[in-house]
Amino acid sequence: MPTPGPTGAADNSRRRHTKSRLGCGECKARRIKCDETHPVCKRCSIGGRQCPFSLLAPSLPLPATVGTLSSVSPAASVESRHTQNSTIAEMAPLVPSANADQARLLHNFMTRRPDLFSFADQPTEPRFSTGTVVRESLDCPYLLNQVLAISARHLATYDLEQQDTYILQAQSYQTHALRLFTQSSIQVDEDNHLQVLFFSSLLGIQKLCDIGLDENRANAFDHFLRFLDIYRGVRIVGMQAWQFMIRGKFKDEFHADQARNEILGSGVETQLLHELISESLGLDEMQKQHCSEACARLQTVYDVARAASPDEVRSQIALHVFSWPLMVGEGFLSAARSRRPEA
Repeated sequence: MPTPGPTGAADNSRRRHTKSRLGCGECKARRIKCDETHPVCKRCSIGGRQCPFSLLAPSLPLPATVGTLSSVSPAASVESRHTQNSTIAEMAPLVPSANADQARLLHNFMTRRPDLFSFADQPTEPRFSTGTVVRESLDCPYLLNQVLAISARHLATYDLEQQDTYILQAQSYQTHALRLFTQSSIQVDEDNHLQVLFFSSLLGIQKLCDIGLDENRANAFDHFLRFLDIYRGVRIVGMQAWQFMIRGKFKDEFHADQARNEILGSGVETQLLHELISESLGLDEMQKQHCSEACARLQTVYDVARAASPDEVRSQIALHVFSWPLMVGEGFLSAARSRRPEA
């Protein structure tokens, strides 16, 4: 059996290999790996921060030694500072200017939607805070754009004077987010599974909100079917992220959610609809089964509303409402696309 080398030497070699002294000061302060791209590193560019690289000109002289400083004339010193200031001024356009609209959207996301992921029994103790989502988005362009999109869509429901502007912003940011997500060819792993999970959830919420944008109510069902297709498609990737979640620190909660989603309602509110489905002559057996299951999951919402306390009813209903599009079977979807009245 080969004798392992000195442990200390191996550790030192590994540290020299992974740690660079050439990263920008901003990344070093935040203790994250810098890609060392000039004039602005990627992480600073994505986060909208001022990258120290942008303030350094390649032609700047090395710092003078004490002996050299004593031999420099005051005039030469003034000229040197003027040259350095001019160089910094020339580099300034390379630094992106502050974007007040994006800052407003980010502030709204963090302060006006504190319960965005509070689908737990206690809304005051959200499973995921909006701060967690923003932190995950700092080095994830598709998630950051989707965060801005859902925030703009949220503002559109409150600021009616600027509603059209916010809706346009929401659609633009979401389109950009989807393009980035598609181009990224995401491979879900331990490092990015939260980003994928947050992205798919926010995308689904926004798509559901957009169903009501068309003033022609006759088109609402078509929009809803498109929402189902998009939401279920993105969720395929999102389900890969869940595999990491159920092994992590939230595993007990997610196993409880999974068990809750398997419960089918037993109340009487949808009894007539069940009878219509079972007696239908226009549905095949698979469509009948899946329509009946979809109906039973709707009944669960009524059952939960009756059983939950006033403090819990909102979060409990939200869990079932947002999981329903993911739980219905293909037989129900095919009947819905065929405009079967039972569906």
